[in-house]
Formats: sequence, C-alpha cells, structure tokens
Amino acid sequence: MELKIKALFFIFLAPSSLIIAGDSYATDNVIEHTVVKGDTLWDISNKYYKTPLHYDAIKKNNNIKYDKLLKQGQQLKLISAAFYPAVVTSIEGDAILLTSDEKINIQQGSLVNKGDLLQVNDSSFVILKFINQVEVEVQPKSLVIFGGDTVSNSLNITPSLRLKQGAIEIKVPPEEKLINKLEVMSANLILGVRGTNFRVKNDTKITRSELLDGQIILYKNNNKLLSLDWGKGVIYTHDKNDLVVSELNDKPVISNINYDGNGIGIYIGSTPIETEHKIKVYRDKEYLQPIYEDKNKQGYFYLKNNFTNSEDVYFKLTSFSSNGLESFPLYGHYTKPKIKLSVQKNSVRFIFPYCNTSRRLQISETETFVISAIDKSEIYACELLINNLPDKKWYWRVYEGKSNNREFDSGDFTISSEY
Repeated sequence: MELKIKALFFIFLAPSSLIIAGDSYATDNVIEHTVVKGDTLWDISNKYYKTPLHYDAIKKNNNIKYDKLLKQGQQLKLISAAFYPAVVTSIEGDAILLTSDEKINIQQGSLVNKGDLLQVNDSSFVILKFINQVEVEVQPKSLVIFGGDTVSNSLNITPSLRLKQGAIEIKVPPEEKLINKLEVMSANLILGVRGTNFRVKNDTKITRSELLDGQIILYKNNNKLLSLDWGKGVIYTHDKNDLVVSELNDKPVISNINYDGNGIGIYIGSTPIETEHKIKVYRDKEYLQPIYEDKNKQGYFYLKNNFTNSEDVYFKLTSFSSNGLESFPLYGHYTKPKIKLSVQKNSVRFIFPYCNTSRRLQISETETFVISAIDKSEIYACELLINNLPDKKWYWRVYEGKSNNREFDSGDFTISSEY
C-alpha cells in the first residue's frame, strides 16, 4: 500500500533537512558532576552543553524525580558532547578520506572528524562507530560529508552526516535517552528517524529511506508533520517535490542452496517476474563486516569461492519493490558440505558431496604425509573405494581443482579387524 503526499509544503530547505537516529548512551563517554550548593539542572545543562535546554535529559539519565531534590555532594552523570572522532572499525576494498589537511587512504582504526569527506569506491564497504556507539555502514560508490549546517547542530552535541550520493545503513543502540542522536541529511528531504536500524539511499533524482525498526518523523522547520512506524519506506522525488510512503516487502524466501566445489548457488523462491534481488556476503557470523554484494533479476545468485573461502558462509538477501524500496533482509548461513567416510574391514569408502571436478586423494601413516601409501587421482568421481588397508590409524587429505592444488578436506580414520 502506498500513500502519496505532495511535498510542496515541507520540502525545500536543505539546511533543515535531516534524518535523526534514535538516542543512545555511551558509558565510556561520561562526565561526572558533583552537585554544589545552589546548583540547578538548568544551570548544569548550560555549563556542560552551552544551553539550558537539556536539563530534562540530565534529569532522566540520573533518575531524578523532582528538580528540587538535588543534594549537595550528589554525583550526576552527563553524556559528553564530544562525539567525534568516529573510528573505522572495518573496511573492505578502498576508500579515501579528505580532511582539511590531507588525502588519506583509510584503513581499520582510522579516525574521522567533523568536516571530513569520505569517498567509498566500487565494491568497497566502510564501517564507522561514533563515541555514542552509533554504527554507520557506508556502502559502495558513496560520498559522505561529516558534520554540516543543521538546525540542532547549533547545540554542538549531535554528530551529523550529509549523504551526497550512494547508500548508508545506520544502527543505533536502543536505549531511550534524550541526547546523543545522529543526523543524516540528503537532498532537501526533511525526515526524522528515531529507531535502531534504517537505510538511506540518495542519487541525483530520488532519496529513499527504509525503516527496519523504530519510527520515521517528517519535519518542516523542526515542526513534526507526520510519523511512520517501522516497516515502511519513504521515497522523495527531487524534481516533483513529492513523497511516496509505502510498506516494505517481507524478506525473500530461498528455495534451494547447493555447492559444486567452485561456488555456492542460491535459488530464490517464487517471486514476480523481473523482481530485483540483492545479496550481501559477510566475513563474520555477527553480520558486521560485508565483503561483497551483487544485484540481479534472475532469481539466482552464484557466489564463487573467492568470496566464500571459509567453510561457513553468511549473507543477507533482500528484494526490491517496483518503487525501488528494499525489503526486510533474510539472514542466511550455509555450511559447505564435507566428504563422508564409510569405514569397513580393510577398506574405506570416500563419498564426495558433488561429482563435477577432479580430485587427488592421499592416504598416509603420518600427519605430515612424508610418504603416502595411497596417492590417487580421479575425474568426476562421486565416490572412491580404497581396499586392502592394514589395521592402523590412517590420515587422509583430498585436493580439488584443475591442477588438484586446492586442499578441500582432510581427516583420519582407523582400520580394525573388529569391523
């Protein structure tokens, strides 16, 4: 279901354009204040934040029921206003950081400060974490400016991003605090998000925002106009000055996965013809470090071994609606199949998970394979039987590939006359 809204009344002013991520609290970025005689929350807020307007945040963060109950000597904890620098926690591929002084090829551990510009190249990803624990994933072909002229930036306590082009995904800790937000600005779109997980995509014609959790709020000059719950997306067309609000599609369904030795084939369940899907492969089971992504309309992805070197493959799969909004993700995990052994009296049978490759089997009395008792190569074999093995513990390994130079699996087995 789509809701189309003419945006003439509340889209135009770029300096007021923002997306605000939900609040968070960083325990390692706290200022302690000891209450002295005459202190008020109003004065304390003005002292640390250069504005008295955050007295209510101090009150809530310290579980103070009544302002007049402040006691001399009481310890108050305040969130520091210094959120920069952000730190690069992960990078895949190449990205450039332009500071006021230099041009840097960033790496893990690099620091990003207010005023810096980040350019992420093709097939590359950068993960950033602010001091307030907000995480930002900057995706391929993206250009982001840190800091910017926004209404709330006059308070100097909110980090902000201007997404010039490309796509970012933002995760905000779920704690409900009144300060520590993140602003994301894109072309003329006045949009506020308070939630834990959302995506923003921007090009020269269209800005899209997809909320996976939390709430979207549309603003005009800091006045709330419309709220949207999680599970919806907003599409803003720049030249027409209108918004389309639409529900996100549910996560896709996988009908089959198989591994043929060279890569993994992932088949997507029944979807409308010409539906575009995207797959993103991750290095870790926490889905924190993306290493590869691909899009197509074939209903099928083939992940070659150079993107899936480990035994376990972790990926996210999404689909796109006709209006370009990306769906909820399906989190996938696939463990590559291994060789099965059937040990009998004086023999062992190797059963391979697929047949369409050449293999070399070595069996030795020692783990170092200095001398192999068996060294046998086969092409397109589905299984291999080795007979006449004496009673003892044996070690084995199997190589695959055109030159039999890729070790696929290894292990040991014991031959016993008791079988």
